[in-house]
Amino acid sequence: MPEEILENDTPTNEGDQDTNLGNEPDETVEEETVKKEAYENQKVRAEKAEKEIKDLKAKLSENGEPKTPKSDGKKESSEPDYAKLAFLKSEGVTHPDDQKVVQDEAVRLKLPLTDVLQMDHIKGKLKNNNDQREAESGMPKGKGKSGQSSQQDVDYWLAKGETPEDLDLAEKVINARLKKENDSGMFSDELYKG
Repeated sequence: MPEEILENDTPTNEGDQDTNLGNEPDETVEEETVKKEAYENQKVRAEKAEKEIKDLKAKLSENGEPKTPKSDGKKESSEPDYAKLAFLKSEGVTHPDDQKVVQDEAVRLKLPLTDVLQMDHIKGKLKNNNDQREAESGMPKGKGKSGQSSQQDVDYWLAKGETPEDLDLAEKVINARLKKENDSGMFSDELYKG
């Protein structure tokens, strides 16, 4: 068997190795030209596809999707987005707490502010916040006070124990004091200190 050459054996000398096994013809110049043209066509198609992808990404970012900045190791600015704040003010969302609610929801849902403002749960939240602020602004300040009296009020001057400079109001205050003293009867509100 050593004299027989098997098909799977590799020749020992490089010269013995024949690249053309006899059944494949040499590649012609025409075939080389066809391969180069195919390569060039493929290259042109790839460049065209890359350009289309780039254009579509740019168009998508213009239509409401915010561009994601490439992270170059730079920190994000702590400045608020004044354009978003101005838009929210123009839509009637003026309180900073309400603006934060809307912006947080937009970030969470990855939606533009216009879409978030149309959502029922956001509208309800903003209305509840507004109602709460209105209710708190109508509440009296301080402990146990049912309301605040102004300087044009007779009760204010009675509690203060003075007479106002306005003659009409001073007359009302004096009359109220006289009535209070007459209504009190024979017992004094003050203790006898003797």
